[in-house]
Amino acid sequence: MKKTSAILLTALFLISCSHFRMLPYITSENPYKGQEATAATLGKPLFVEHCVRCHGVSGMGDGDDLTVPLDKQIADLTDISSEKPINVLAARIAVGKGDVMPAFRGIFTEDQIWQLANYIVSISVLPFSQEESS
Repeated sequence: MKKTSAILLTALFLISCSHFRMLPYITSENPYKGQEATAATLGKPLFVEHCVRCHGVSGMGDGDDLTVPLDKQIADLTDISSEKPINVLAARIAVGKGDVMPAFRGIFTEDQIWQLANYIVSISVLPFSQEESS
């Protein structure tokens, strides 16, 4: 009951915030649970090819992409806290974030989205919740 209520509240929040496209990820489990290191290894080349220009090699948001508006801050992926479970991270990768981060759904497969999410977790220096939001 508690999990169902949390999922319903999350769904209502996402709909009200125009983030309905994130819902399939928010309600999913990490398909690489128990195999996070393998997934991270597969996600690293995706990060290097698609994310380094903005997030930097270390993931600290210090990339050299000059097309990012100066009033926008690139996320420091090494500073992701347990407030953002891995399924929320996968959702953000899939649907992007406004004019700062492109959506990668359609560019990456579902597996690649989760591999990249697992890689980002692996470079985070703070405790990161492997638990899905429920």
